[in-house]
Amino acid sequence: LISFTVTILAVLIIPAYSVVDYKDNCKYILMTYAGFRSQLLHDRDVHTNYIVTMANATLGVQLAAEAKIYSIYVTLRIIDPIDFTDEMKQKIIKNLASGYYSSLRKGLQYYASNTVEKYCGYICDNALDVAAINFTIIRDGPLELKNNAILGV
Repeated sequence: LISFTVTILAVLIIPAYSVVDYKDNCKYILMTYAGFRSQLLHDRDVHTNYIVTMANATLGVQLAAEAKIYSIYVTLRIIDPIDFTDEMKQKIIKNLASGYYSSLRKGLQYYASNTVEKYCGYICDNALDVAAINFTIIRDGPLELKNNAILGV
């Protein structure tokens, strides 16, 4: 029933002519659902139980996060709406959070704040084909920023 509800919700939210803010969706998932604060020291050293935070999130936050992932992957045409399962949504969300968390010790370690914005910007602030490649990587596993990653402000 939840899968059906999320699918219907996402279909209603994402008409064919809509514009999806990929970066905003990414930030929502990492900050609201996973509980990161976009502060290097907190996110890297204090908030180590982001998986538990996601598991304990309210149903509304979970459904919103799943709808945001759905909108990204459907509008970028990475996953067909018919093939999108709840398990896929949760795996992608976990990969996104794990990639961010791993990047705190690599490509993001020189930034004290705005780390979520920088990570999501690296993924999303590109041409749509590059964003689609980045999100395809996240579909299959975490996207970890390397030490020499070029990040915007």
